[in-house]
Amino acid sequence: MDKSVYNNIIAGGIAGVSNVYLTYPLRTVVKIQYVEGLTIIDSIKKLYKQNKLIRFYDGVKPTLFRVGFGRCLEAGSYSYFNNNSSKQFNNIIEVSTIATISKLLLTPLDTMSNSYQVNGKKLGKKYLINKYNNQGIKSLYYGLVPNLLISFIGHYIWFSSFSYLDYNIKDEIINNNIKNGLIGFSSSIVSDIVINPIRIIKTIKQSEKKNTSYLEIIENTFYNKINKNIFRGMYLRTFINAFNSSIYVILWKKIESSL
Repeated sequence: MDKSVYNNIIAGGIAGVSNVYLTYPLRTVVKIQYVEGLTIIDSIKKLYKQNKLIRFYDGVKPTLFRVGFGRCLEAGSYSYFNNNSSKQFNNIIEVSTIATISKLLLTPLDTMSNSYQVNGKKLGKKYLINKYNNQGIKSLYYGLVPNLLISFIGHYIWFSSFSYLDYNIKDEIINNNIKNGLIGFSSSIVSDIVINPIRIIKTIKQSEKKNTSYLEIIENTFYNKINKNIFRGMYLRTFINAFNSSIYVILWKKIESSL
């Protein structure tokens, strides 16, 4: 394996895990917003009342593994295709496809972390066991379709934006860390705006006590007269992802260059 690809795999994994742990409490707040449509403050209050600060970290272990493994694949595949292509942007579809396959393999971990974040570890585990007993292994793959859509569409947009900005913003014009931070920030915002409604559907599907159809979720969530905001949770989620992407790209490139 090319050393630069190996370095990118290690750097991408370390950067991804570091980012998740740093912002995980806010991710949990967003999941509550997705499911219940609460404000940021009300979501924080609800979580804190349940089990204080520990409640914000329910589901962190499966998330760390899932994101770490996924980031290794993303960074490694991006580096591999970038090194073996004579033209810019040629292999965005390949990278997005690999990222989507990793999402497919790790969907049970995503289901577990979402159920724990929304319901708390104890109740979330109970719901998962009950659904598994009634529906079998397919219950661990609830939310698979929106998960794959989020992965492919989100990664395609993110890496397209990343490649375009990385190619057009020259190092001589701006400090390298600022450049990498801005690229990550901008790429994440563009991606999040497009896929936020799909994230809402996925989170509800994976965390509900029973198995509700996608059509029912869409009708109850987006056509509900009381709360039909398709952008619920988007503002905090966009901030988290933009911040994460900025730090991720900086850490990724820093760690890669030091290996």
